[in-house]
Amino acid sequence: MFLRMGYRGMSSDESDSEGNRFKVHLCPWRHPNVTQWLHAIDALGLAMRKNANLKQGSSQREREPSTKPGDPTRFVRGLPRNSYEPTWLDNPDHIQFDVRPTDEVYNFVHDREVYSYLLAHMQRQ
Repeated sequence: MFLRMGYRGMSSDESDSEGNRFKVHLCPWRHPNVTQWLHAIDALGLAMRKNANLKQGSSQREREPSTKPGDPTRFVRGLPRNSYEPTWLDNPDHIQFDVRPTDEVYNFVHDREVYSYLLAHMQRQ
């Protein structure tokens, strides 16, 4: 599912004036369950990077929600219906977007091992 979403399924962000943190513009089309699912993937990547003590690449910057929503026209077509925020999907103004949701139902829940790993990592901090 992550690959199906691609970059258009991810939140956009902008750095603050000091460049120390990002203001995240959440995708208004994305269902909150998808956002939580993606946050777990982000947290897992960060935890694994810290545990491996990697020094390569940019350091992770703090991300905080922005009051400015993301672009409602930047969405992914053809995802399962439960990927979309119902109010956004049912908005008649969005018919022009040609969303084409599928009837497939995707379970936006990770394996228990992912959550166990994250919990153990958080307890070590």
